[in-house]
Amino acid sequence: MNYKDGSWGYFHTLSNPSSKRPMTTEQALRRLEILGFTIDDITIQKALKYLNNCLTGKENIPDRVEKKHDWNIFTDIRFMEN
Repeated sequence: MNYKDGSWGYFHTLSNPSSKRPMTTEQALRRLEILGFTIDDITIQKALKYLNNCLTGKENIPDRVEKKHDWNIFTDIRFMEN
């Protein structure tokens, strides 16, 4: 299911799959590419805008937070802008 924000639920983890969120945004984009969708398709454009918003901190990444004392440091480094 594609949401209004351009996502398919979780960003990239399937730690808690459910019937409401059976696939991730990452998986959906791979499948769309295989089906022949391109950057010219509105669905891809919306998804890329969503991903950009997550990676730049404008939106929260919906994946579950790991129970690690350094989780925020890890995500900050992982999603740093170059």
